[in-house]
Amino acid sequence: ITWTTSAAANSQVKYGLTTEEDYLGVLRNQINISRQYFNDTLSFTEMSRNVLDEHHSQFGNVYQKGALIGMCLDVKLLELSGGKYDLQRLMRDLSKFYGAENPFRDEELFPKIAALTYPEIGAFLKRYVAGKERLPLEEVLKAVGVRFESVQRINNFSLGGIGLGADLSVINVSQMNAVGKQLGYLLNDKIVRINGKAVTPETFPETIQVLYANAKAGDKLKVSVEREDAKGRKKMHHLKGKMQKVETVRYNQLAFDANATPQQLALRKVWLKA
Repeated sequence: ITWTTSAAANSQVKYGLTTEEDYLGVLRNQINISRQYFNDTLSFTEMSRNVLDEHHSQFGNVYQKGALIGMCLDVKLLELSGGKYDLQRLMRDLSKFYGAENPFRDEELFPKIAALTYPEIGAFLKRYVAGKERLPLEEVLKAVGVRFESVQRINNFSLGGIGLGADLSVINVSQMNAVGKQLGYLLNDKIVRINGKAVTPETFPETIQVLYANAKAGDKLKVSVEREDAKGRKKMHHLKGKMQKVETVRYNQLAFDANATPQQLALRKVWLKA
């Protein structure tokens, strides 16, 4: 089931139903959920076998890590076959062998897959599906010219490290950085202007993008917020500070490698295009 989910997501990008960038976003979301909310070093075979009993709390990972396993198999099969054999072909071959009415035994499935494909695929299944190691995402995705960084630290301009609601109200200040502390945000402040320019939820992303692109460290920064006083009256407050770069930590970042080799680009084309 989970390999079918992986193939379905891949088919959407192959046939133009979603973009290649959006597909990377799907993969990143699966990685984030699998690694943050589930036990990513639990044997997937063990988890699947006991998912209704002792590992019931890991049930959701069947659809996250399971899909990622399918993606890895797809790329590795394409790499080993020179782009001629993929995950969908493997599933068709397994379907022909077992048929609709013939269940397989767990202990014979991996050897059968290795026999149908390559010894390297059997070794992969034994190590990363039956075993407890994390999927080698960096290695697998590199073959198709995609960079994977489990932890990425960058210095960039910031509006304060605050959490914003859909209406640009401040809903979280627990991760507020030096810029936010300098400005002095309070919970429930509603951002209405940045450096004198009115912003709405629709224009906010572009406004911030332009601000960061043209900013220099030390530039003046003024964020006008609507704030309620103790009597519930709304008043405008102009929070003042300076533009500065702060360290931002991002997890599980995926990006197409601008310096991908011709071999990587050729394999990526087979992977993502019909």
